[in-house]
Amino acid sequence: MHKFLKTHILEILLASIVLVACPKGGTPTAGTGTGITDTLIQTGVSVGVSTYLQHGISDPAKRVAIAKFGSGIAGSLRTVTKLEPPPTPAELTQVILSNIPQNLQNQYPEVVAFMVPLVISGYETALAHYGGGNQQQVYQILNDLATGVETGTACCLK
Repeated sequence: MHKFLKTHILEILLASIVLVACPKGGTPTAGTGTGITDTLIQTGVSVGVSTYLQHGISDPAKRVAIAKFGSGIAGSLRTVTKLEPPPTPAELTQVILSNIPQNLQNQYPEVVAFMVPLVISGYETALAHYGGGNQQQVYQILNDLATGVETGTACCLK
C-alpha cells in the first residue's frame, strides 16, 4: 500500500504540472511558448523519476541499479524519433522493453511498473494533443521525455 500511495502522489504531481501549464480554455502546446513547454515536460518527468527513486526505493544499491535503466529508456525514446510515422504507445512500450533484458525486468520490476508507464503516459498525452499531424512536435516531446528521465536518474548515479 505504501508504494501504491507514492506512485499515485507522483501521478497527481505530474497531472498538476500539466493542468497549471495549460492556457485558460486551451490545450497544451509544447515548444510554442504557451502552455506546456519543453522545460516543463523535462522537469515534470525528472521530478517524478527522481522523487520515486529517492523515496520509493529504500535500498541504495537497488536505487542505483534502477536508475541505470534511465539511459537505456532515454536512448530508446531518441531512437524512435527516426521512425515515421511515430510509433503507437504499445509499439513504444515494446521498443523500450526490448532494450531491457527479461531477467533484469524480473529482477527490477519497478522499472516496468513505474518508469515505463510514466514515459508512456507522457507520450500518450502528446499523441492525443498532436496526433499524427505534427510529427515533429511528437518527436520533440519524446526527446523532452528522454531528457527528463536522464535528469531524474542523475541524482542516483553520482
